Amino acid sequence: MPDAGKTAAIVALAQHAVNIKEYADTLVDRQSHQRINAVLPHQCLHKSKWALTLEERVCLQLVGDFRLALYRAQATNGRKASTAVLIEKLEEKKKSRVARFFTAVMALCICGLLGGKKDVHEEEHEYISWGSVTQTDSTNQLINDLKSLLSYAKARNVLVFLVLWNGAHHHDMYWKRLQNLIWDDLKLDTYLEHALKPLAGALKNQRALGGWEIMNEPEGSLKIEHHSDPCYDTIFLQGTGAGWAHLDTSGLPTWTDVPRHRVLRFINRQAAAIKAKDPNHLVTVGSWSEHGQGVRNLYSDSCLQQAGGLTSGVLDFYQIHTYSHNGNYGSQAPFVVTDASHYPELSGKPIVIGEFSQARGAGMTITEQFSRAYSHGFAGAWSWHYLADRADDTATDASATQLIGLRELRFKNDQTRGGCVRINLNGSTNYCEKKPPCRQLYQYFYG
Repeated sequence: MPDAGKTAAIVALAQHAVNIKEYADTLVDRQSHQRINAVLPHQCLHKSKWALTLEERVCLQLVGDFRLALYRAQATNGRKASTAVLIEKLEEKKKSRVARFFTAVMALCICGLLGGKKDVHEEEHEYISWGSVTQTDSTNQLINDLKSLLSYAKARNVLVFLVLWNGAHHHDMYWKRLQNLIWDDLKLDTYLEHALKPLAGALKNQRALGGWEIMNEPEGSLKIEHHSDPCYDTIFLQGTGAGWAHLDTSGLPTWTDVPRHRVLRFINRQAAAIKAKDPNHLVTVGSWSEHGQGVRNLYSDSCLQQAGGLTSGVLDFYQIHTYSHNGNYGSQAPFVVTDASHYPELSGKPIVIGEFSQARGAGMTITEQFSRAYSHGFAGAWSWHYLADRADDTATDASATQLIGLRELRFKNDQTRGGCVRINLNGSTNYCEKKPPCRQLYQYFYG
């Protein structure tokens, strides 16, 4: 299993971006260049340019831009208007550089950095008529597209988790093709050999890849039934809402009533295929609630191995999604229990609160949710979801709300609670101290 420290980094993934944004926001509120200088490293301003480090040079360029803008504003608009003009100039830079990051990159299929499973690239694998997979996609562009996405994320020090399948919703063609892979091992093998393994092998050296989520909320497609083998029994989920995707929009049953042993086999085989090509990245499943993952462990190592037959086909960390119902969380919800150790069946692996929102938070504010996740033993918290694109989605928080929650984690470095894990993808670092260096401020304005 990968080092637990890698998983502990999940809680700090977005902190880097928020640190930069917040610090730069304080910068544009300053009233004079003298006060600007006071918050920047002093040595940047008093060295020969030949003696400056790269970091100090970008610092000096940033200060120079401020002084030049301030000078021009004073010369043309008078002292009173200068600050407004300067702020407008800087806001233009933010709009052209940073806004793209906050509205696009952080909404990657990140499995939650700022939350959720919002796909930026929905790509179907290339199938032949009887349901086997022949290549990653019809144009063989998926790998290159994902490399481009990961390169963009790397430049901004963002880790990306890629989600392969969705068990929560269905539409006809998607589910018909997925059905072939879940029920037919030979067809699943064609997907593993011609799509998943090439993907995992091609992306294994991408520094911005955090890991893989095999499936979002498989419990939506589970068949609720008694089974003599505890690994395949799901009767304990009866009445919880699991299995919701087996009804189509007209309320008629569909094929998506999948026995647990087929779901476990599907997950085991894919996890093993990824690790065969890339043993270093994390693998998980996005479990729908504490009913499916917490009270019981649907995805234990032993059950996955029993169903799929492959020792390596196990998860590196667990997820629990949690929302209130009728205004209240369940008694076993992550934001209700004492701490993460409350789930003994999940012991031995990190636990991430993989989806949550203030909108369905039983009265908890987004800052209370992030703070509780940090201080009560969870390895991360991924709010849902950064691009709120459905008016009927009452479980989704606006991106501004989520940023308020993420700011609650700024500069937290309590080593008894997980600390602040430094992520270094592009030569910069998410700093835990309160003053990010000049390089980060420069990148904020100039990308």
